[in-house]
Amino acid sequence: MSNNFEGIDKDKLKNASSIISDSISGSGDKINALLNDENKLNELAAKMKPSDMDTIKKLLDNPEMLKMVLSSDKAKENFKKFLG
Repeated sequence: MSNNFEGIDKDKLKNASSIISDSISGSGDKINALLNDENKLNELAAKMKPSDMDTIKKLLDNPEMLKMVLSSDKAKENFKKFLG
């Protein structure tokens, strides 16, 4: 089964994971579990709009933008909800 995460540079995903983990304490294991579970990634991709994936790709391509987004308390709360 194909997902929207195919073709994304794994190093960019790892870098983003590290940035998110540094910004949101206790999120590292959850992020790594998600990134290493193809079924969960497929489920996530199936729920996403193309514009959501475009936003994710922009953040992966620009780590400084990701850091800026994560400086917002609201963004941190949304990531926490997303990760469960």
